[in-house]
Amino acid sequence: MHYIARDALQWKSMGMSAILAGVITAFTALLKYTLSALIHAPLLLAFAHSLNYVASFLLMQAGGFLLASKMPAATAATLVDAMEDPEKDHMTSLHAISHTQFIVTIANLVGAVPASILIDRAFKAMAGHPFLSSAEAQHGVEMLFPHTSGTIFFAIVTGVFLWLSSLATGWTANYLALHKMAETVSNSIRIRNRLGTKRAAKLANWLKHHAAGSAGFIVLGFLLGTMPIVFELFGIPLQVRHVTLAAASLGYALDARHLSGQLTSHDILLAFSGIAMVAVLNIVTSFALSFVLAIRARNIGEAHSHRFLREVGRELLANPFAFIFPRRGN
Repeated sequence: MHYIARDALQWKSMGMSAILAGVITAFTALLKYTLSALIHAPLLLAFAHSLNYVASFLLMQAGGFLLASKMPAATAATLVDAMEDPEKDHMTSLHAISHTQFIVTIANLVGAVPASILIDRAFKAMAGHPFLSSAEAQHGVEMLFPHTSGTIFFAIVTGVFLWLSSLATGWTANYLALHKMAETVSNSIRIRNRLGTKRAAKLANWLKHHAAGSAGFIVLGFLLGTMPIVFELFGIPLQVRHVTLAAASLGYALDARHLSGQLTSHDILLAFSGIAMVAVLNIVTSFALSFVLAIRARNIGEAHSHRFLREVGRELLANPFAFIFPRRGN
């Protein structure tokens, strides 16, 4: 899957796929709330949440829909490739990466929040009340306030989980390549006899193009769904703050507060400032860890790395918006 848009057509295509990923996440958040209300055994709830997230992520992968939080690991490796090649402009590569990351993140939110609100309105039309109770909606909004909750810390922890899932993707891809699994399946007489030639070819294609990504999504789903409850069993109040899931959950909470006449502009401002911080910390944490790992794996010198970081720092100070909005004509 390509994670960097090079022209307007790719921007449009990636933006639309990211919006659809956000819509899927709205249903994921709906099921998350439902499971929490129905299941009270902690470990069973952890497993149910994990399966919910995994199913959502795998559906996105099957449809080719982009999730912003999965991009940093791949784009970090691309940036290090540009640093290694003297013929490539690594600053141009970084700008292209940041522009694409920005549009995909915004598109995820544009899909997630309105879809959650529309689902909530449909639920109210059928049930006569919002999906969330007043207390649940208040908690759903206030849990994102950056100054009164653990949102900042939880977003960083979630960024680490995103990075760990990228390691699972990389390890799986390396294992499959090392053992030539796709070729083995495609050429295996026994597998072709059992599955048929066409099914064997489809399995080989899935192993080549989707198995590694699926492994990463499965690991991410279980990290997000299981780890908070496991830590809670030991008295550690760990939570996750995944930007798209948090935004989808916030949509239900905001609509319930609005329908009950309790929503204020202060709530909206603080909640969305929390979402913005979650987005930045998810992406920056995952990208930074992936970038450092890629630099060490490629044996890029410390002096080269420090020189690049100083160049990025100067560019950020001189023109920070260049990392968000592409120049006209690009």
